[in-house]
Amino acid sequence: MGRGRWDADTLAEELCCSRRTIFRLFQTLSYAGVPWYFDEAKKAYRVRPGFKFPGIEHSSGQISDRHITQVQRSVSQIIAETQQLLDTLQAMKLLTEEPSSGKSPS
Repeated sequence: MGRGRWDADTLAEELCCSRRTIFRLFQTLSYAGVPWYFDEAKKAYRVRPGFKFPGIEHSSGQISDRHITQVQRSVSQIIAETQQLLDTLQAMKLLTEEPSSGKSPS
């Protein structure tokens, strides 16, 4: 994502999700302390200029292999936990569905 117009609709399209998901992501960023805002002049969401995500840049300005490994491990864990949640929700849905009796309504 560059310096283009990134409103909720454009972000949702780019990320293949709903506007509601975009707003949940913004809420998550807020909880994480990321200072985002909507720039009325550019009609786009922005992160405050000068904000640095902690722990990502190495002192030399390069991302270290250790940081990459940590991020990969975290992403893998999030994916696994999300899959477990989806599996649980699917199982709950199957349990709550009414079995069809095979009879047509009268």
